[in-house]
Amino acid sequence: MMVLRHLFFYFLFFHLSFFKSGAQTFTARPNTMISVNSNGFYEYLPQGYDPSAAALYPLIIASHGVGERGNGSATELTRIIGTDKGLASLLSTTYNTTFPKSFTVNSQTFKFIILCPQYMDNGALWPLTQNIDDIITYALANYKVDRNRIYLTGLSMGGGLSFRYVTENLVNAGKIAAFVSICPAIQPGPPYAAKPDSTLTRNITAANLPVWATHNNGDPTVPVSFTDSMVHYINAPPPPVPLAKKSIFISMSHDAW
Repeated sequence: MMVLRHLFFYFLFFHLSFFKSGAQTFTARPNTMISVNSNGFYEYLPQGYDPSAAALYPLIIASHGVGERGNGSATELTRIIGTDKGLASLLSTTYNTTFPKSFTVNSQTFKFIILCPQYMDNGALWPLTQNIDDIITYALANYKVDRNRIYLTGLSMGGGLSFRYVTENLVNAGKIAAFVSICPAIQPGPPYAAKPDSTLTRNITAANLPVWATHNNGDPTVPVSFTDSMVHYINAPPPPVPLAKKSIFISMSHDAW
């Protein structure tokens, strides 16, 4: 009996210590409105995250492609973590879990909060840049976010949404610490047209917003010229610091993520 008692207290202590340590988590938040066009999202919290502590964390907002849209319910939300769906798949215990627990750069270690919203399927209407502002506002109100380290990334439709956000005006570009653009699909026709041009991209340049763009050279869905033009216009004189960079992969597919 004494041995069992000791084992019980050891087991209890181990589990209490584990939960107190704050292991990283990836949690579905269905039926939770994070913006006017998103009624569900996935939330990644890093190891050691404590909502009552003073520490602040950088935030990544990762936006999905057109095929992953849904109503934010528990059933439809899973669309954004399917096999090979970009960052959300790397965070999911079902598919991969290869996202690093921390990053060390110049002797500084960072851990990220990540929000992966699901945008609703509104027919021909794609998400608007206001949705990104809604998500930033939600994150600042509900998480320990360092407002000086808010990062955007997105693939295909989500890449286009993120690109439209940072090129829309200098205020938007100034809110973002860096942007990773992945084969950005730009919905044609007003008011959504935002193909790379030398006027829109100057907001990125003026804000000195770091950009890393990826694309496949034979992308059959979104022409690689979108990314080539975007980086060219951003880096045109007078150039930003740092210069925008791009990685063009040799592939005939749309999957540049």
